[in-house]
Amino acid sequence: MKRRKFLIGAGSLAAGSAAVMGTGAVDRTTASRSMTVNVVGDNAAETALRPTSKYASLNGDGALQLNLPRLNPNADHEFYDLFTISNRSSESLGIFVDNAGPDASQSREQSPDEANLYDKVTNNLGTASHGWFDDGNSAGKINQPEAMPSAYRSTTPSSPPNTNSINKSWNPSSDPYILKPGEELTPDWYIFETGPSGGDVTGKLDVWAFSQEFAQSPPFKGP
Repeated sequence: MKRRKFLIGAGSLAAGSAAVMGTGAVDRTTASRSMTVNVVGDNAAETALRPTSKYASLNGDGALQLNLPRLNPNADHEFYDLFTISNRSSESLGIFVDNAGPDASQSREQSPDEANLYDKVTNNLGTASHGWFDDGNSAGKINQPEAMPSAYRSTTPSSPPNTNSINKSWNPSSDPYILKPGEELTPDWYIFETGPSGGDVTGKLDVWAFSQEFAQSPPFKGP
């Protein structure tokens, strides 16, 4: 994931200081603490992204990239097992492959700028429909509301209201888009009705991996 959150506990500072400073509250305390961040390539991360097709590779920074060259114009395309998502962490993780497509626009959980990134790519391709799925199960698309973090929340939290009408329990044993430690998922992608030939199109794809606590703790503010 591109964004990481760190929580550093300051612990108990200056124990017994009330005897020296009286009963008043401390106006300011500054305490420096050490922090180590280890950034590795996608192939070695806890949420590992590995190339598993001729269309996927790792760039010089070890980040996954997809390249789909020489597509036929005005045609439908399906690509199977483009890459592999592996859960190498110690907890179950939900997976959502976000291409911000029109089918998911009614339940977007990102800012408008983020949601428009992939739309620009697919609009330039002239696609009428597109999406990520897994041919190994019948759970629906990985870029649809049923795979979003909000699918695992109540539809009526007080703040903010959940616009995702899907309300399901967190069950790693039956939900193929929740990966238990050591499990993998190999997404497939379809493009219907590519536009006329001419020019390359580039864009960004987001792969979300989220915990149960993250999914079920409103308010949800995006990745």
